[in-house]
Amino acid sequence: MNCLMAGMVPVMAIAMNSVPASRDPSGPAFWFIMSMALLVGFITVYPMNWWLVSRHLKHGMMTVRAPEESISAGAHTRMKETHSPSELSGVAQKKTTPSMEGDEKMVSKSVLTWMTILSFIVFGVGLSIAIIFGGL
Repeated sequence: MNCLMAGMVPVMAIAMNSVPASRDPSGPAFWFIMSMALLVGFITVYPMNWWLVSRHLKHGMMTVRAPEESISAGAHTRMKETHSPSELSGVAQKKTTPSMEGDEKMVSKSVLTWMTILSFIVFGVGLSIAIIFGGL
């Protein structure tokens, strides 16, 4: 989130000071600036997200969850009531997540601490750019 805001805040600050009528949410200039800010935020956050997903600290968008993980408690109870145990055993035994053995990279607490500090530094740089060039 720090990295996303580091990209978005400077774009919003600079563009909103430069474009008249960009502070009105009912106008197209506001939404264009917000869209561009989100695009820059995505570019800024991508390396941090890639690092987190590659070390299994965050799941990616293509994560496949087991059926029992994605079913709410109420739906799971109704499913048990409407299906026989033999039908459910087949569902419970299927494994839909790919094996990640040997794929996992361990992250030490010191590395995690430094990445957290890095995210705050990136956020600080973004705020500094917004203050210097955007007049915040």
